[in-house]
Amino acid sequence: MEIFDSFGLPNSAAIRHHVGPSDHYFPASPQNRVDQNMSQQILQLVEQSSLKEKVDVFGIGDTVDVHTKIQEGAKERIQIFSGIVIAKSGSGTREMFVVRRIVAGEGVERKFPVHSPRIDKIEV
Repeated sequence: MEIFDSFGLPNSAAIRHHVGPSDHYFPASPQNRVDQNMSQQILQLVEQSSLKEKVDVFGIGDTVDVHTKIQEGAKERIQIFSGIVIAKSGSGTREMFVVRRIVAGEGVERKFPVHSPRIDKIEV
């Protein structure tokens, strides 16, 4: 079966014949599942050390002041981003929230990780 037709274009039937979905599918063996479970447990242990012990409770629609640490050379200062929480997503170390505020007539949105060491505190 020719891979290219008379116009030099790929013949889709021939391509499907030579490279089918079954060529790339290998069912998971019991050993692969054990390795996956162990990898997930190790990942959870590593993530557990990165979680903050005390997380401020807030929800979508709440007005918050996010105190972020800003590094400027050798100095570190706190900058406050005030706005309304418009979204929350993720869980664990990947938990994020989006704050929106209006500056000079323009909407500004900023996405923050909840467990970031750069966030000093979140005031509701």
